Amino acid sequence: MTNFSRRIPAEWEKHEITLLSFPPDGKDWPTKYTAIKWVYIEIIKKLSCYEPVLLLVKSEKLKETVNGMLEQAHVDRKKVRFIIKDTNRSWMRDSGPIIVKGPAGRREALNFSFNGWAKYPNYKKDKGVSEAVASFLKIPLIPKIQFAFKIPFAKRHEFNGQHYWEIGKRGYSLMKIRCI
Repeated sequence: MTNFSRRIPAEWEKHEITLLSFPPDGKDWPTKYTAIKWVYIEIIKKLSCYEPVLLLVKSEKLKETVNGMLEQAHVDRKKVRFIIKDTNRSWMRDSGPIIVKGPAGRREALNFSFNGWAKYPNYKKDKGVSEAVASFLKIPLIPKIQFAFKIPFAKRHEFNGQHYWEIGKRGYSLMKIRCI
């Protein structure tokens, strides 16, 4: 039987870059957008001391604005790389890809289909985030799959490096998986 194992590295494991999306507008933070932009700059400043940051911005104009803010905050701008990609949300854990170690230890991007947590109608711009990131990183994008079985762990889950996507192993039949 074919094994399609993919390993999700633990959050504390060494990694190459942190993915963030600069808030595209103030809709998620009414009356707080100005302050939130500077909070993001501070997050980028702290992260960039330890590793590069890959930052999604909605336009070249916003990229210029962010670069000015980074300069004002004395951030090493060589440590910040940009992807021009408009989004609805800036929370990449949910709308961005999950980078896994696939067969032979190569990196791959898993494309989970984000639906605005089924409560926000404005999520359509987030659908292309995984493709944009995978293309920028020059890694394969694993297309969206839907599991027709329950995932064998609680809904609330931390990625600690011990869990593997083992499709075709542990009794999960490939016949129970539909590619969409």
